Amino acid sequence: MNKLGTTVLFLLCLTLLPAGGVSRARKPATPSGPGLRYLESSFATYDSLQKAIHAYAETGYQEFQSAEALCRHLEAHGFTVERGVAGIPTAFIASFGSGRPVIGLMAEYDALPGMAQDTVPFRSVPECGGNGHGCGHNLLGTGSVAAAVAISQYLSQGHVGTVRIFGCPAEEGGGGKAYMTREGCFEGLDAMLDWHPDTQVTVNDKSGLANVQVRFCFKGISAHASGAPEKGRSALDAVEAFDHMMNLMREHVPASTRIHYVITDGGKAPNVVPDRAEVLYYFRSPQRTVVEEILQRALKAAEGAALGTGTTLEYEIMSGNYERLPNQTLSDMIYQNLLKVGGLSLDERELAFAREMMAASGVDDPEAALQRIRTVVPPADDSPFATVSSDVGNVTWSVPTGSFRMAAFVPAGSGHCWQQVSSGGTTIGTKGALAAAKVLYLTAVDLYSRPDGLRAVQAEFQERRGPDYQFKPLMGDREPPIPGKQVEPRTRMLTPALLDRLAAQAADVPQRAGERFLTQELRKASLDSALAASFDTACTYFVPSVGITDQDESGRCWLFSTLNILRAEMIARYDMGPFQFSQTFGQFYDLLEKSNRCLECIIDHRGEPMDSRWNTWIFNKPIGDGGHFSNAAHIIAKYGMVPQEVMPERFSSTDNYSLMKMVNQLLRRYGLLLRDAKPQELEAVKEKALSDIYRLLVATLGEPPRSFDWTLRDRNGRILSTAHYTPESFRDTFILHDMERDYAIFMDDPTLPYYKMYEVAESRNCYEYASWRFLNVPMDDIRRMGVASLAGGRRFYISADTMHDYLMTEGIYDTHLFPLDSLIGMESRMTKEELVRSAETRSVHAVAVAGVQLDAAGEPVKWVIENSYGLVRGWGGYVVASDPWMCQYLYRLVVEKRFVEPRLLELFETPVEMLPAWYPNY
Repeated sequence: MNKLGTTVLFLLCLTLLPAGGVSRARKPATPSGPGLRYLESSFATYDSLQKAIHAYAETGYQEFQSAEALCRHLEAHGFTVERGVAGIPTAFIASFGSGRPVIGLMAEYDALPGMAQDTVPFRSVPECGGNGHGCGHNLLGTGSVAAAVAISQYLSQGHVGTVRIFGCPAEEGGGGKAYMTREGCFEGLDAMLDWHPDTQVTVNDKSGLANVQVRFCFKGISAHASGAPEKGRSALDAVEAFDHMMNLMREHVPASTRIHYVITDGGKAPNVVPDRAEVLYYFRSPQRTVVEEILQRALKAAEGAALGTGTTLEYEIMSGNYERLPNQTLSDMIYQNLLKVGGLSLDERELAFAREMMAASGVDDPEAALQRIRTVVPPADDSPFATVSSDVGNVTWSVPTGSFRMAAFVPAGSGHCWQQVSSGGTTIGTKGALAAAKVLYLTAVDLYSRPDGLRAVQAEFQERRGPDYQFKPLMGDREPPIPGKQVEPRTRMLTPALLDRLAAQAADVPQRAGERFLTQELRKASLDSALAASFDTACTYFVPSVGITDQDESGRCWLFSTLNILRAEMIARYDMGPFQFSQTFGQFYDLLEKSNRCLECIIDHRGEPMDSRWNTWIFNKPIGDGGHFSNAAHIIAKYGMVPQEVMPERFSSTDNYSLMKMVNQLLRRYGLLLRDAKPQELEAVKEKALSDIYRLLVATLGEPPRSFDWTLRDRNGRILSTAHYTPESFRDTFILHDMERDYAIFMDDPTLPYYKMYEVAESRNCYEYASWRFLNVPMDDIRRMGVASLAGGRRFYISADTMHDYLMTEGIYDTHLFPLDSLIGMESRMTKEELVRSAETRSVHAVAVAGVQLDAAGEPVKWVIENSYGLVRGWGGYVVASDPWMCQYLYRLVVEKRFVEPRLLELFETPVEMLPAWYPNY
């Protein structure tokens, strides 16, 4: 080379060196590409997907909705999906591309039982039987699927290779990957990439703990624990003897061994010798050979416990997982990509959420904790193995596997905790999942584009695993522990064969036989029925009213029904002529009070994300014109009552759609201002909101009177008295009841335990009063109290689903109006419990019950109801409901306490269980 060429080459080399000289390495830039561009532009897509799986919260082998959501997303992006692999309905394999290398990703999506499923920065009470994503598998599955789609974008640019994503159910104790490994699902892969949500960012280059899960069941002989204990053989004694021996064994196992257990069945009553008891054990160790040894020792101990207590033993190995087989070459590759992507970056809203959660969790140094999630941490070398186990361990012995952890939670609490459930369901979790997806994508691209790197990964794998390895499943040949009976894959389409079967099954149905059920023919037949005839004279007890009210196009049935009951008593007491209370007066203050309560609720939850369950509930419908008896009672107690002529109906009270729309628009607007306001500004913003709403109500409904003159007349028009009243003095003069003291509220909700007290959160209108409370009782109790009230000359309040089995104009409610069973030849009517569980029905309308007809045995046959839709429906405003209809569709009952049995009244003093604000039957 000549001198000029040497000089040019030297200068060119200088331009390629970092500014500080030849000894400093520049941090590699994150490469661009179609996959990364896709991930950068898809936040909303994967935020929605992970939150859907977070809400499903399905436990192991039950993740049907979660798995299907991921499968459909992959299919929409060109993947071929095989569902139900390894005999597991919720397992799947999705593939894209062709040829080698074949790179695998793993998705998990199972939740944990007994976790609070919410997205709030404070501890929430778990729902009864609830599940929650305490390990972040909603993020794990979503992040892996996002990475797979990003990789498909890369492969679509002409690169050779295949990506496979494995839907792996039941990681939490179910060992789904062990069964998939046994069935060869991971064969044919060149490398596997794995990640997990965490509170730090680091690579997993260590082994873990092998584990086996075993159920021990002892069976004995039942006997009376006091009357004949000598005849019993206690299965619980066997469990306790076995547990004692296992606790003694802890001293004589390797220090790294972990033994945990929980008694899942210890009997049902202390005075009965248990004939069955069960305990569930986990055995863990860094070597599966030690696990197998401990298992054999445990089996001998269990046999000894059975022998010593005169019981028998059954055991079942539920799952078994290998320790991880690390791959340092692949871990180093992942670590470099972690450095490129970096840690978790939170915006101001997310930081406020995180700081509130850390404060509630007692985190000593929150800023240091936040710094941890922002920083990539080098892998520690303090121990050659991690102290946890996972069914991923099985996979690592079948294919070279690299794992890492990505910050996706607020750094508070430990694993499987409420903090991870809550923060993982927010945008914080979504950011973590997409950051993990970028690392997976970049590492996969490295493996596709660097054959030498992939060869090094595979060479280390073969050396560590050894030449004669064979997978020996720790759970043996048992079937996956899937609840319920195994079923064949379903036919998802309307195939010709299926259509032929449907036609054959309908061969006996007369053509258009159901036409009459939708025509006037049915109505005429119903009007001639015994149910409709003589609705009043046939009643055993009937309490007539004077003047039918009309709520028109408003949802104030709860207020009309309450005031109709009080009005009937007032008319009877004074022998009055037609009279009505002002519904508009009550409506004015109800809407104002609900607005105040809504604003306070917004303030209480302003630190939570807008998509939290609470804020979704609040902003979806800030307030409505519906309500219940307690709402009416609280308005009457706080503001009093006035006659209708003092504050009459207006257009906006009888048809209040536009009014409600404007009120809710104001509440949403000021709700956003309250969320952004400083603490010292909250009171002023809230008062301005209430001022605007008050002005709107005055402009549409009129201003409630502070005092007024009113003349009381009897039915013949004679003046009984004339006086000046305030709304409070009018109430105290003419209303005989203390609404809170004299009435009891009941509910028939068969999805909740009976004879328990419940309260629905935020169901109040006035902030200072309690929310709606009720005693849940079966219909037999409700029917008895209703009959007793009418026999005592008092109407009572109910709410029901009046949108089922009805002829509205004719005023008939009867379960036989639309008999599906006679139409299609089978019993198709749902039970009340099924109706509620499936959201087919809910309480929608409140009315006053005025009469009942009893049969010879004293059982109700039909009920007469005073509706509040004017004179045009039914018989001058009265409608008739058959007793079966009432049993099926009645939910709430409010009745004077003097008609309630003492045994039920006593239960009102028992503890109250809180139901969520979104309780469907509110």
